[in-house]
Amino acid sequence: MAHAQAQTEMQASTPRESITISHRGESPDNGLQAWNAQRLDYARNQPGNWSVGASLVREARFGQVDGGAELRGALSVGDGWSVQGEVGAFPHPHFQPEWFADVRVERPMARVGEATLVGSAGLRRTRYRDTTVDRLAVGTEVYRGNWRFGYTFNLTRVDGSSLPGHALALDRYYGDDSWVGLRLDTGEEDALLPGDVVATEIDSIGLRGRHWWTPAWALEWGGGHVAQSDLYDRRWWMLGVRHAF
Repeated sequence: MAHAQAQTEMQASTPRESITISHRGESPDNGLQAWNAQRLDYARNQPGNWSVGASLVREARFGQVDGGAELRGALSVGDGWSVQGEVGAFPHPHFQPEWFADVRVERPMARVGEATLVGSAGLRRTRYRDTTVDRLAVGTEVYRGNWRFGYTFNLTRVDGSSLPGHALALDRYYGDDSWVGLRLDTGEEDALLPGDVVATEIDSIGLRGRHWWTPAWALEWGGGHVAQSDLYDRRWWMLGVRHAF
């Protein structure tokens, strides 16, 4: 999400600074208590050139609470290349990582009729108290008119196991930088448990969006369902308000 968010900010039609406050709720089964998370996000962008962002995060799971901070950015470096990066840290984690860092590069590869094909590759390292998770992501995106289709292949390394996963995205842009998007994920990935990180199969579907109802105010929303192997199924929803200035 973070990379997509940074790139979306850089591609926005007008320069903006914004602050977003959001809440996310999740309802896992198998006797687990409900999860929740709150975020305060700041973003600033110069269309076609760069974007930067910072976040404060609070998450509650498994009867414990973790708080942390994130920094992210995207930069156009000429000849169509874009470099995106993100770092984050949770100073006293119970279930979240101690820190994470990732970097991604992307570039338009070809134009077919009215469609533009973009290729990307990224690396992410996430350090938990007792283990390190590495992830390689290779993807392609197709832009045509107001539509975007994306596919990403993820290869995650957890405790000596290599976990392949697939992510699909379909977005429709409209109005003044508003959008709605479908997300589908399947394969294997790492999952958080109380005091542990394990390899697990995943199938998920979600719908997200942002709607600007005035030039200065937007609603951010989302919801979906995640099947996390035999560990649990969970439903999630998210609501946020963004103010641009």
